[in-house]
Amino acid sequence: MGDVLHYRLPNQEKIELTGLFTEVTAEIPENSFIVSDFQGTTWYSFVPSSTNSIFHSDIKLPLIISKENYIQQASEIVQELNTTALEKVVYSRIKEAQIKTTNYKQLFDELCDRYPSTLVYLISSPKFGTWMGASPEQLIVIENGNGSTTALAGTKKSDDSTPWENKEQTEQAIVTSYLQEQLHTLNIPIKEMDGPNEFQAGPVKHLKTNILFSSTTIPPINIAKKLHPTPAVSGYPKQAALSYLAKIEAHNRSLYTGIIGFYATNNTQLFVNLRCCQLEEDRAFIYLGGGFTKDSIPLKEWEETENKSKTLLNILQNP
Repeated sequence: MGDVLHYRLPNQEKIELTGLFTEVTAEIPENSFIVSDFQGTTWYSFVPSSTNSIFHSDIKLPLIISKENYIQQASEIVQELNTTALEKVVYSRIKEAQIKTTNYKQLFDELCDRYPSTLVYLISSPKFGTWMGASPEQLIVIENGNGSTTALAGTKKSDDSTPWENKEQTEQAIVTSYLQEQLHTLNIPIKEMDGPNEFQAGPVKHLKTNILFSSTTIPPINIAKKLHPTPAVSGYPKQAALSYLAKIEAHNRSLYTGIIGFYATNNTQLFVNLRCCQLEEDRAFIYLGGGFTKDSIPLKEWEETENKSKTLLNILQNP
């Protein structure tokens, strides 16, 4: 039996395919839907075919930590940020939830209706199980020779009208600066920057800066690999943050915060895999992250992840 690929790029038509996800061992193939793990060490490309498809399970269920354990770990992270050269760490957790139906196609359709300006997808393979998400974060877009990337960081509830605090502004500035630095190292001129502006993403909102850059002969996938993982999903300085995360995150992020989307040299739309979950029968395992700085308050970070979970929970649990 084959694998499942349903996806809808922002403000476009839904695409529903059967075929197989194959692990990429050489160059990323052109004109294909691709997905990677968090570290970018494993890549999959979808090869369409006329085979019948099924939804696959992953017997290695993810690790869930309690609120108490999260708060304790969060306190240690804040202490680390106040006593070392680390400026930001994105710590993640997984929330388990019962879902209203095992008709995953119905859930996908509802996500598409609710979030028209995001990448919405439903994918399934025995290689990684069944995943669904609605990601608002564009990593790289290439259209008609023009390119863009997005700094999306800082989070609060969508109905919160108070001024953005220094903590969120610092988070956003770190990501923006990092993206500028990486484009500079590739000798890619920046044409325009727009932001930071408020960006609504369902039950939460973020600070967002769009960075437009000139056309280049560098393959888009190489640019994406240079940018990813950004400080929006790892931390800063990046290598120090990744090393620290490897010590403190007890779970495997798997596809969460990896790269996902459609790849072609002249028509690329790749996203960071956020607001996503792994589906297992009548349960969802929702992957959630929060950006920590030295000004973070552990309880507020927990609450931020709870608010982010509503992007999916509003669909997964409401009849």
